[in-house]
Amino acid sequence: YSNCKIYIPQGGFNRREYCLFDYIEEHCTNQVILVHELRKYMKEPDEYGEQNWEKWCVYLVKHKISSEYQLCIEKMISLPYSHSSLTIATALLENEETREVLLKEDFFDKCDLNKKMYIYGQLAKDQSLHEMVRKGVEKEFDCMDDSQKHTSVRLLLSMGSMKGLMYAVRNPSIINIGFCIRGYDKEALPTLISLYSKAIDVQHHSEYGCILHAIEEIAVNTDEGWNNVNNIFCKLIRKDRKKFIHLNWYLREWGVKRMEKATPFMSLDKVKILLNQ
Repeated sequence: YSNCKIYIPQGGFNRREYCLFDYIEEHCTNQVILVHELRKYMKEPDEYGEQNWEKWCVYLVKHKISSEYQLCIEKMISLPYSHSSLTIATALLENEETREVLLKEDFFDKCDLNKKMYIYGQLAKDQSLHEMVRKGVEKEFDCMDDSQKHTSVRLLLSMGSMKGLMYAVRNPSIINIGFCIRGYDKEALPTLISLYSKAIDVQHHSEYGCILHAIEEIAVNTDEGWNNVNNIFCKLIRKDRKKFIHLNWYLREWGVKRMEKATPFMSLDKVKILLNQ
């Protein structure tokens, strides 16, 4: 009954809502007894329901009961893909000790695909883990169904994955205004241009700023990238002026950004020194 709702009067018509386990957690003064009871019930067959397992595992991980970490990890893996199993996964990722376990390859080998993708999505918030996440998602990508690919490609495109980009070129309709496409170098430029050209055949170019943002990164960051983008855009405009004339505006804007980036920054104190000279 851990997940049963209870209501505690708080004067007048006010009352506070609890789950029963939350109430026990708040008022239990002897953590040893509570952990002992949880350990006993968690080793029973899975007859207490996902929401109870969720409450118990989150408690143990949150309170850093390290002796039960492995049990919580196993429970998260064994439960179906659901709110409860993902809540346990989130708690495990927020705990520094259990997070290290989840980063190991043998853990992912035990996890079902949907949980893997959820965990990869959470890990992707840490930029230092992007390479690991990208490789992990790419490894699983060919085994996914279309729905899973459409979800995972968003993650891949945000980390400069060529596998994700090639999939988007074959399926340009999946791209929408909410996508973040970044991390690509000049080698990806022809593929990005191909994706953009196909995408604006379907909808107005204003819907695909995310693709242009990825091209902008290439154009602004290096002279070679700028020259490549400038040459390709000019060729596209000559080839189909009506379709690509708007690219002139982006070339002007990116040119200004390049000049701003090349202009040395000076503090106010340095300016005053120069003026006094």
